[in-house]
Amino acid sequence: MEKKGALVNINQKLTLAIMLGLCLNFNVMGAEQASEQSAEYISLTAGVQPDQRPAGAPIITEVAKDKEWYKRAETGLQPPFSPSLSFLLYQGNWFNPFIRAGMLGKYDIRGWHNQAPQAVWR
Repeated sequence: MEKKGALVNINQKLTLAIMLGLCLNFNVMGAEQASEQSAEYISLTAGVQPDQRPAGAPIITEVAKDKEWYKRAETGLQPPFSPSLSFLLYQGNWFNPFIRAGMLGKYDIRGWHNQAPQAVWR
């Protein structure tokens, strides 16, 4: 009986060693890939030298705002629109919480969450 028990114990240890080796191998491969991606990300981050735009950084040359964009931006608003909404004319491709759904319940004063689900808008 002890031989069989010892054999099972050896098999368990061998299996554990193989699994550990595979995990370490995948971690090394993952770390190499992650460092390549982070190096690419860092090269495009302006925060390293905020007074200089990195060479090769993407440049937005055009902002496409079609009727659907304005329809979404005007969600929950009723005409006539306030002149204070003229900022939408100058809105670029940066984040603006005004044109995205916010909190739920009583805080959803524009009714963003009461609508039928739509495709993800970016």
